[in-house]
Amino acid sequence: MVYRMYETVYTAGRFTRSLRTAEISALPEKELIINVKYTPINTEDALISHGRFPQLGVQNYPICPGIDAIGEVVSSKIPNFVPGDEVAVCGGGIGTTAPGGFGEYISAPADAVVTLPIGLSMKTAAVFGSAGVTVALSLIVLQNMGITGRKRIAVTGASTDIGALAASVFSHLGYSVTAVVKDGDSKDFVSQFNIDAAITESEISPSFPLFDGIFDSVGGDVLAALIGRLNNDGIALAAGCYENPVFTASLLPFTERGIGIIGVNGMNSDIKTKSEMWQIISSELVNPYIDWICTEISIEELEKYLPLVLSGDLKGRAVIDYNA
Repeated sequence: MVYRMYETVYTAGRFTRSLRTAEISALPEKELIINVKYTPINTEDALISHGRFPQLGVQNYPICPGIDAIGEVVSSKIPNFVPGDEVAVCGGGIGTTAPGGFGEYISAPADAVVTLPIGLSMKTAAVFGSAGVTVALSLIVLQNMGITGRKRIAVTGASTDIGALAASVFSHLGYSVTAVVKDGDSKDFVSQFNIDAAITESEISPSFPLFDGIFDSVGGDVLAALIGRLNNDGIALAAGCYENPVFTASLLPFTERGIGIIGVNGMNSDIKTKSEMWQIISSELVNPYIDWICTEISIEELEKYLPLVLSGDLKGRAVIDYNA
């Protein structure tokens, strides 16, 4: 039986991408075979598709990207899952060392698969994906530090990918959210989330009131500038670095005001943590803004959307719908 997959190939010194068919029988030997129904396009997927993200361990091409996949179990070698189970796969090598969610079928190790909470639709689960697990983990960190209620949170990259998801979630939960975006057009998009303020990266100023927390997916100079605007005992959550993985900042805010910086990564969490975070996603993080964030596309449209994800020009999250 054949299925559609989007593949990146490296030949003659260049990366090329194409939609092709593959045999299900050629999938790696893992515990589960899953029919993918939806998959989000993450920034990591766009980078992998263009050969620009070796940090994820992608060294051997060709590869079918897609570090997330939401779908139904087709076959299982273990009793924990049965055909028809609706599941989420985040990480576990899919999209990096094994065929990922940019294909209609995947094989996955059981320790990367979570049964979706009852009542959480597969489409909504795809909008969250491993980005949602990361946001849920960030929420736990903030709560454990007493940063709750109307505390002030700055969210960078707030108009696209995980930043848009975080801005919608924290606003929904009652935080005072300042959305940091690249340009003026993006301000209009994030204003839908009932945030308190929207600013561009160039408008970050020493005159800004202090924040209690930062959710950062940008890195570089943006993160460095905001660290100086953290309140006593504030925390910066580093959830990505799509603009620049390197930043330079003074140690003084850390030593004099007791601030901290913590990296959060939902994709590489253990399966127990992922299961707990999916329950939090279902019960607390789903919000009225999710449909505004989501752009559904077909697998045939993927080549058009990947550059938009790379450039940060895609507003919200793009989700491949294999029924489209």
